[in-house]
Amino acid sequence: MDALTTLRTEINRLGFTPNEQDSLRKYFTENVEKINVVVSFLPDYATDDEKRGYLKSLISTPAGTSKSPNGLVFVFVDNSNLFIEGKYTVGNLEKAGTIDRKRGSFYFNELRFDHGCLLSTVMNGRRIGSDPVIVGSRPPPNDSLWKHIKSQGFKVVLYDRNVENKEKKIDTSLVVDGMKVITSKDPGVFVLIAGDGDYYPMVLEALYLNWKVEVWFWTSGISGDLLPKEEKSRLSFYPLDDCYRYFAYASGPNFEKKYVLEITDGITIKKWGDEQIMDCFVSLELFGWWNWEDETVVHLYFDDKLYFEKAKKWMEDKYSDIQVWEAKRSKSRRQSH
Repeated sequence: MDALTTLRTEINRLGFTPNEQDSLRKYFTENVEKINVVVSFLPDYATDDEKRGYLKSLISTPAGTSKSPNGLVFVFVDNSNLFIEGKYTVGNLEKAGTIDRKRGSFYFNELRFDHGCLLSTVMNGRRIGSDPVIVGSRPPPNDSLWKHIKSQGFKVVLYDRNVENKEKKIDTSLVVDGMKVITSKDPGVFVLIAGDGDYYPMVLEALYLNWKVEVWFWTSGISGDLLPKEEKSRLSFYPLDDCYRYFAYASGPNFEKKYVLEITDGITIKKWGDEQIMDCFVSLELFGWWNWEDETVVHLYFDDKLYFEKAKKWMEDKYSDIQVWEAKRSKSRRQSH
């Protein structure tokens, strides 16, 4: 069945009024290039009500009358896509992790993201339009990571893995949430933190409805469909390779770094998260690697004595009530905080 036949069948099946059917026929007659895009979206909507709502949104704003972008930013993150490719990209940039021989690349399993810092990096002081959306599969054996992300202001959508431990429903969920924003809000800035080509129809729809679209992702994993095709396009690509040190870090013991800075205190450090340590590494323009020994002891790792001393001074100046010194190496008891 071709796209036009599929579309006609769905319009007839979904119970639109005669006036709505006429409006939809007129819309697609004037916008033939939209037929394939719309047909590709319809299966992403779980219910007939959602499908009707999507199709109605197309005729609520006639073609060519979209409002000018208002500058508000809406952020959508495919966390699984971000993490999987990030472990390769950051591994190669930092020369850290193990070697994936099939891919001929470093694979950095200790990589972590501070999603609040990621959001701050992407927003860069701009106004956010609604809660950021992040989707991904539930990380076994618990979802403490996702609870932390939710506490940073993200709307979190979780899916379990299938019997083969593969990701499922991630793209579909992000597309549905993204399309609701694109078709119901005044056009602004649509930020997609993902690199999968499956998101291309959604990006096309956003551009058509006069949104500016920013794709933030790793250079090595970005689909060519998500790259701007012309110089003055409203589609922009921002490589995370250029800014990963502002939101990415490594967690766990490191027995290869030459210098270990130990920070301890009975009260202040208990109130810390990873953000306070991230601030230190960002100020030094370094990729951070640290390990929480327990809730009152954290180790920071450095290759260079100069940066070790700078970090020590930075911590002492900012937090006068903590104790900071060079630690003797010992096996870590805890890998995350």
